[in-house]
Amino acid sequence: MELKQLYTAPNAQGAGIGAALMDWAMAEFAALGADEVQLSVWRHNPGAQRFYRRYGFDQVAEVSFRVGEQLDEEFLFARML
Repeated sequence: MELKQLYTAPNAQGAGIGAALMDWAMAEFAALGADEVQLSVWRHNPGAQRFYRRYGFDQVAEVSFRVGEQLDEEFLFARML
């Protein structure tokens, strides 16, 4: 399974919303029988990287893709269920 987006408004960060969403998503993945979850996170967002590591995700690759003229550099994280 792939987690595409998980965002909270900056003024709501630290209130447990992200954790609640992540707990729900991981339970859904497990209920669907997924054996692995992957996600990408912007390489310049160490806070998000720490958040995903707390959930057992590890960086497995570096990826980049174009958005118009901009090249987004991200890390691919994965976790087995």
